[in-house]
Amino acid sequence: MVDQEKVIRGLECCALGSLSNCEGCPYTETRCSEHLCGDALVLLKQQEPRVLEYSEIEKNPLVWLEDNDKEDVIPALFLQYNGWNAEFAVQAPDEWVDTIIRSSIVIAVEEMYGITWRAWSSCPIEEQRKAVKWGV
Repeated sequence: MVDQEKVIRGLECCALGSLSNCEGCPYTETRCSEHLCGDALVLLKQQEPRVLEYSEIEKNPLVWLEDNDKEDVIPALFLQYNGWNAEFAVQAPDEWVDTIIRSSIVIAVEEMYGITWRAWSSCPIEEQRKAVKWGV
């Protein structure tokens, strides 16, 4: 597991132009910039949108829901598992800027997860959505 604080401190030293001479730099060993770059890349990869496993949804309160027959991916707040379903609070995209919050509950059937709907860890771009195949 990469330590995010260590990477941030190393990047701060690197930005100052003295990675090996920065007081308190956690990357002072030989070839430290290679280690810093590797750790930074790991952290960046962890931030990329990915399709969650169904069991991960409750650990990620804010998810992005995608239906295989809809063009938009929408943000949703996980509320609870209700029997064989997952419940989410969502807003319609054209209502995001309203001063009055209007939300509705979406009930998604577990057995259809990965077939007709899926949840992303963050908002994917179209290329990412196309690259991840739907289950059968």
